[in-house]
Amino acid sequence: MSCGPWCAGTSLRARANWPGRTAPKTKEVAQLYFAPSEGARFGFPLPGWLRTMVAGSPMEHNPQPVSAPDGQTHGCTPVTLNEPNVRGTLVLASASPRRQAFLRTLGLPVHLHPTDVDEAPLPAEDPASMTVRLATLKAKTARASLSVERLAPPVLLLGLDTTVAQAGTILGKPNDATEAVHFLRRLRTGPHQVFTGYCLINLRTGRERTGMHGSDLTMRSYTDTEIDAYVRTGDPFDKAGGYALQDPEFNPVARLDGCAASVMGMPMHDLLHLLQDEAGWPIPRNFDAVCVRLTGHACCQTP
Repeated sequence: MSCGPWCAGTSLRARANWPGRTAPKTKEVAQLYFAPSEGARFGFPLPGWLRTMVAGSPMEHNPQPVSAPDGQTHGCTPVTLNEPNVRGTLVLASASPRRQAFLRTLGLPVHLHPTDVDEAPLPAEDPASMTVRLATLKAKTARASLSVERLAPPVLLLGLDTTVAQAGTILGKPNDATEAVHFLRRLRTGPHQVFTGYCLINLRTGRERTGMHGSDLTMRSYTDTEIDAYVRTGDPFDKAGGYALQDPEFNPVARLDGCAASVMGMPMHDLLHLLQDEAGWPIPRNFDAVCVRLTGHACCQTP
């Protein structure tokens, strides 16, 4: 099943024809908890959807059940995770807590290695091509500075980039409140697209796999007052287009044609098949449930 109107291939330069979801049954593990107070570790209050992220330091993979020191959960949000039978390390060349949440909730062995690259578009560059170029640049930049001695092989390196475009104009991360307000007012005037490009590098074989996923979205008719209140939360400033699809209070999107996970920066279906192909990692049967849990939208791969 197609996961959106803008899907692009991922097998080197050719479009990949992924098989159906026939992965081995995965093992259910204990519930994990993320206390709302733990948001202090990130330096900002965590939204409700992110409280389902694995407890513990955001910089370390920790698939073990966690509770408060007295053994109680104190109203923390429970989430049941899958832990595939995987060996190796997935290096994420991103500091995005949203991308981390997807991978950790699936129980994948994630190592963070954020990069800092120039994300400005090239002259006359279209948004879809730009995301693939930047995802590849992030992955290669990370590879140049990555020390793999302590990482379990095989090591797979993942770079991602997401951007918003409307009528051919790229709307990146707003620089200030004025630009965030401008973006949100513009986006409510008509449909727009969200593109996520990705690059997966297998450090054992050197093979690079790139692709792009795009979705069409239409905003609801939110008011200027709602825009101002949302911008004051500070949420728009680390997001392309200046909004979060999954924000439960602002809730800006009225219609989504495509993949909600990809809009949030993690095209899970494509990437899970790449990880299976490159490292033999089984695909969790209920990854669509994880998608629903973290995005608040139906998974595009649900029959």
